[in-house]
Amino acid sequence: MISKNLWTAVSFFVIAAHLVILRGVEIGQILLFVLPVIAAVAVAQQDPATRSSRIARSFLLLTSIGMIVAEVPWLFPQLGGVDPNLPQQIDRALTWYAAVYLIFFFCVCPIHLFTASLACHAQGQFAEISVFTCWLGLFTASIIGIGTVIVASSALGLWPVM
Repeated sequence: MISKNLWTAVSFFVIAAHLVILRGVEIGQILLFVLPVIAAVAVAQQDPATRSSRIARSFLLLTSIGMIVAEVPWLFPQLGGVDPNLPQQIDRALTWYAAVYLIFFFCVCPIHLFTASLACHAQGQFAEISVFTCWLGLFTASIIGIGTVIVASSALGLWPVM
């Protein structure tokens, strides 16, 4: 039986294929649109569920929501900007994904990494990242995360919501 996460990935790859058809295959497209989705599907399969698998499922869920948002142009009327030559719904879906990717890559994942290491320290377990580095990383990730949300919201058309 095919998992819902795999269906999300396949559906998204069909959407991203439009960009490949338009521009040809580029390494940036693979790094942005393919590898993170494959990694999220792989991590989401962990059983029993871990914090990492829940974060991966959240990433895939938000990607799925973007496919729905792409079909509702009045929800985020300014959403778009990946490529003006793409059909509007495809451009909107890929732009939504880019915003989700930026927020997860620059905010959620670093915070997860540092808080998991701090939890190991608190439990007396081995952690590869020192406590000082974790706190410094959390501080930095918070600042970069706020900036990422602001940039993603304004530059990619997620704000204002109509």
